Parts: sequence; C-alpha cells; structure tokens
Amino acid sequence: MQRAPLSFLALILALAAVPARADPISLIAFAIPPLIDERDGKAVGPGADLAAELAKAAGIDPVVTVLPVGRAYLEAERGGRILVMTTRTPDREPKFTWVAESFVDQLCFATVPPHPRVDTLDEARSLESIGVRSYAFAEEFLRKNGFDRNLAPTTSSNFSAQQLMRGRIDAWATSRAMIVDIWRSEKLDPSRLQIGTSVAPMPYWIAASKDVAPDIILKMRMRAQEMKSDGTYDKLFAAFK
Repeated sequence: MQRAPLSFLALILALAAVPARADPISLIAFAIPPLIDERDGKAVGPGADLAAELAKAAGIDPVVTVLPVGRAYLEAERGGRILVMTTRTPDREPKFTWVAESFVDQLCFATVPPHPRVDTLDEARSLESIGVRSYAFAEEFLRKNGFDRNLAPTTSSNFSAQQLMRGRIDAWATSRAMIVDIWRSEKLDPSRLQIGTSVAPMPYWIAASKDVAPDIILKMRMRAQEMKSDGTYDKLFAAFK
C-alpha cells in the first residue's frame, strides 16, 4: 500500500484544524400584532424596531423575518437565530439565552354579550370554551392552572376573534394589546367587546439560540440598556404604555 506524501498529510491536518465558518446570525419573529406584524413582506411594529436596533449594535443584519410560530421556535432551538419577541416560560427557560426584556403586556379574557366580562381565573372556569393560540403564553398559563378541558387552541388569533364574535367560543384569552389591535383590524363591532382586568403579566423577551456568541449577547444587552436610559425605548412603546 503506497503511503501519502508527508506534505499532503500535513495539508489535510492543517485544514482539519481550521474551524468551519459559522452561518451568520439572523433575526426571526412570529406575528404578535401590534407589537410585531408583517406588512408587504417586512416585519413592522415596535418589537421588530427594538430588535433591529440591538442587532445593529452587535453587527448583525437587522432584517427581521416573520415565520409561522411553530417554525420560529424550531429554528431558534436549532441555532444561529435571535427570536425577537417571545414570552419567557419555565419550559423555554433552558432552551435559549435570554437577551433582554422587550415589553410587558397583560393577559386578559375578551368576551361579548350575552357572556359577562371575565376578570378572574375563577370566573373563567365556568366557561365551556376559551380560544387561545397554540404555543402561546395564554395556552401554557391556562393549562398550568387547570384549564385543559375548556381550551380551544388555534394557530391564528384572528380566527379566535372571529369565533368569539360569532358565538363559537365563550371567551378569548391573549394579551390586551393583541385583543384591541386584532378586533380593530378584523373590523368587528367595538361596542360588543368586553376586556376583563389582567389575570397575569405577560413579559416578552428577546431570546437567542444557545450557540449565539457571548459577545453578541453582551452588545445587545448594552444597547438595550442605553435605549432605556436615553428614552428611545419609551418612544418605541409609547402607544402601549
């Protein structure tokens, strides 16, 4: 058997020692109107604007790609992604590096007559069906509080709003900002909408895949702190305060 020349072996060993070039980090999101939405193929809303600012500070492409919610989580877990707005839950805690809190909304129940306004979890327990979006904070929170039998998960919050208006479900559980925005965008009767008081805070965070380099995380965190100190953050989210 002929031996390979020493110079060839040295070249192979040298190439093996060179680390593979990593794919660039990219920003992804799923729709959380009005905080993040898609318009003409582009991500819009204060959640997308905040993430873009932090990305620029870290030398990352600030373009945000909007994906279906399930795919967004799968891609973020696979690596090389910044998920620009998601709720921080015990189940997700170990899956990501948590960059910065982006916004705190409130979880509420929406109803229409003849159902009364729902202000507490105890009042909601008597309902037959509650619309929630799959994979979302509301579904996980309510399941952990014993609401398995009466949840009606869907992939679209807009669909839940339409179901509520048509009497197909008794209530709809999601963030206050989303209830107001979707009800308006679907052109549903505002005189019938009843929004209860908050049953839980909904903190949204920017989350990074576990393989995102620590220096990128640090730069994003520093820029987030700067924006909160100089008033830029408050201007982005002024409409929701």
